[in-house]
Amino acid sequence: MEPSVNPQPAPQPGPDSPPSLQPVPTNGYQPPVAVGPQSVYQPVPGTPSPSPPPDQLPYYQPPAQTYAPPEAPMATFQPATEEEHPDFVVAFLLSWLLGVFGADRFYLGYTGLGIAKLLTLGGLGIWAYIDVALLAFGKMKDKKGFPLKGYERNKGWVRALAIVHLVLLGLILIYLVFAVVTAIHNPSKFSTH
Repeated sequence: MEPSVNPQPAPQPGPDSPPSLQPVPTNGYQPPVAVGPQSVYQPVPGTPSPSPPPDQLPYYQPPAQTYAPPEAPMATFQPATEEEHPDFVVAFLLSWLLGVFGADRFYLGYTGLGIAKLLTLGGLGIWAYIDVALLAFGKMKDKKGFPLKGYERNKGWVRALAIVHLVLLGLILIYLVFAVVTAIHNPSKFSTH
């Protein structure tokens, strides 16, 4: 049976025709039947479909299931509370008193740096000296990157203590360098006879 043909001739578009009468390339499909989100393109009768649906392609495979079965526990994110962070005052006192042995680095979770600091005796004191300053001015965080608990509350007196400590160590270092230079240039001053 032959498809029925529309007996009325189609209007011929011209240069003054409205846009609705201008020819539109169909590529095998007619313009939408309705306007809006429900518009559906309909195949033009008598034209081959441009491609078969995906489920009829020879290489098509449905996507794998990517959801967890209901019995699997779901992971939940819980931010760390302040109680879980290392204490600032403890870290500072460890750095100030036992910094040459790496106690502050061990306490903050930096085990590898703690071992290196222990084996080098705090970088011969220089590394320990720097760590005291870093802690006092809030530049050192725990291994997870969180700020130390109690820093804001205690930073005033810790900074004052650190400055006094750093000034005293600086004066001692200057005295030692001066003594060594004097001993090299004037060995008779340090001789015992």
